Amino acid sequence: METRKLFDYEGNPILYDMKDEFSNLLKFNENDSNLDKWVKYKSYKVDENSVYGIDCDVCNLAVFIYNKTFEFLKKCKRPTKQYKRISTKDLLNCCIAKKGEGNLVEIIPFTNVFKTNICYTREYKYQLIVDNTPHVKEYYRGDVMTSFTNTYKHYIKNFSDNKHIKDEIERLAKNHHTIGNMIPVPTGFNVGRASEMAKYDFWDLTMLKIWEWYQHKDNCKGCDNCDDALKELLFNDNDSVKHCKQWLEKFKKWHDFICKNYLSDYIDDKKKPIVFWKGHSFSNYNLPDKEEDFLSYLNKLNDCIEKRNTQILNAIKNEAQEQK
Repeated sequence: METRKLFDYEGNPILYDMKDEFSNLLKFNENDSNLDKWVKYKSYKVDENSVYGIDCDVCNLAVFIYNKTFEFLKKCKRPTKQYKRISTKDLLNCCIAKKGEGNLVEIIPFTNVFKTNICYTREYKYQLIVDNTPHVKEYYRGDVMTSFTNTYKHYIKNFSDNKHIKDEIERLAKNHHTIGNMIPVPTGFNVGRASEMAKYDFWDLTMLKIWEWYQHKDNCKGCDNCDDALKELLFNDNDSVKHCKQWLEKFKKWHDFICKNYLSDYIDDKKKPIVFWKGHSFSNYNLPDKEEDFLSYLNKLNDCIEKRNTQILNAIKNEAQEQK
């Protein structure tokens, strides 16, 4: 796996935009701004049966970094392509529709894993599979920690004439798809926590609920509401809550969760989660209406992402040096 693109010529971590992994597909050119590249990324459309759908947080390079830097995933052998179930009828339709575009469909008898005889690869989407036993597997995929789309829409609607805010939006358009804004999470987590219109898709809100869960876990006496925080986070999806607990239980304490997921910049001096703007919560999720508050939020988020990006890439460099 090519990692030199993550560092400059002196070996210092850089802010590598994972959208660049798909530069040929997206037809980037050297004059594109960060926002131009984001627009091209969002505009890229594929047929629902195509294996060529793309997501930066589950691209091969991103998943390779999770594999190398997140302790509980180091035992995974390598990034594995994601698969999607497909019926015989849909498979035939897909083959007919894609005739002439090359070998797009791969039939694999994964009966034991997927309980189906027919599936096909998603060419650019990867995951890490933790084999606990021969019959019990956990699937970890990348998730963008804080969404860009709603923030961008809010900027266009309210602050597009503010030069300072525009600069921070341009900065975030790139940072959004760097490894500093990505995290490996279990099955169901990345869909479950966002809810309708991704209005809760901010990492400070996620941290608040995870923190609540750890606080309750440490003081739990076997009560029935141990998982209330995760149920609220994942909107009562029982399977997602179960997988999330398996993930969180890999870290003994809140402190371990923070350290091993490179999240020190998302907590305050009292080790509690920060909020991106005053009053931000599940009951008050609307982005700030005041220019100074919105700008402050953008500054804080960009700083958190960039610092975390450096932490993660330094972990790769340190491991490489130890292996020499």
